[in-house]
Amino acid sequence: MMPTDKGTKMRGTKGRLNYEVTYRNKEAQENSASSCTKNPGHEGFIFAENFSIESLPESFRTPKMYELCRCLINLTCMIEVFATSKNRSASDNFKDQLGARIGSGSVYIPLKYTHKGGHCPCPECKDPKNAGREFYEVYVTTAHHVVFDNYEARRTYVKLHFDSEDITNSTVTLPGYRIVNYNAEADRTILSCITHDIRIVEKIQKLRDSAKEFEEYFCSHPLETNPSYNLTVIVGHPHRWPKTISFGSCIQVQSINSDESNKGTVWTEYKYNAPTCPGSSGALVWIYGKKRVGYRDSDITTHTHCGSEDGMNKSGLGLEFKTP
Repeated sequence: MMPTDKGTKMRGTKGRLNYEVTYRNKEAQENSASSCTKNPGHEGFIFAENFSIESLPESFRTPKMYELCRCLINLTCMIEVFATSKNRSASDNFKDQLGARIGSGSVYIPLKYTHKGGHCPCPECKDPKNAGREFYEVYVTTAHHVVFDNYEARRTYVKLHFDSEDITNSTVTLPGYRIVNYNAEADRTILSCITHDIRIVEKIQKLRDSAKEFEEYFCSHPLETNPSYNLTVIVGHPHRWPKTISFGSCIQVQSINSDESNKGTVWTEYKYNAPTCPGSSGALVWIYGKKRVGYRDSDITTHTHCGSEDGMNKSGLGLEFKTP
């Protein structure tokens, strides 16, 4: 299946993009963080393993908000891209980049296949002894500038549950397979990865169901205190660190009605002050009270973090339901 550009003619996202080059040793990685000019000192980043209900902004310290953030944390992944496609334009920021590119993403929909539906494309199943195994495609949302096309997708690895430097933790690595679709103007790519582990699939499904329930609850229960705060949540892997979560407020929402087929919904772009750093590109952007469309017509229309502009962080375009 060829990837398709699901974008309509909308204003594209421009600005300074956050990205990270993988370093081959811990010292080089630490030097990158210590010399960072985006967020010197890195205040506001909370490592996932240290996150508690007390980490939430005071007005939002409720069990439901804590559980939602836990869902977002567990659905976040780190994306390592070990190649750069020749199909990128000459003006592309990454055209001549050397080394691996680091971004963030969010796992979404697992699809099941059997040997009757085709041969598993993962590296393990190139061995004839493994032919015929059931496999699953796991969809991951990230930024288009992180994973550009199928050439890069097949040289990408997605790390789940990288929440700690402890080598005994439960980190799982999935190989990239293909680009399901992309929206260049919205700076969003849907990457497919492969797994044979039904436990991973079941966990993703359970987390997605829980996150949807919490989102619906918060959309139907407006915040009574400080309603203008517009809590913004970002979970990602800045500087190739273990997973972090950060909080801020949404400063600006730009609505872009693209066509009549989106009645009842609107394309929007967010600007916010929740801390991000190189490596945060592709992270899911969650804002209190915003009801996302999510999966629609084989596309995942969520907002992903893409960079910064005019001193504010910004998302790519995403689709949400209009508020009354």
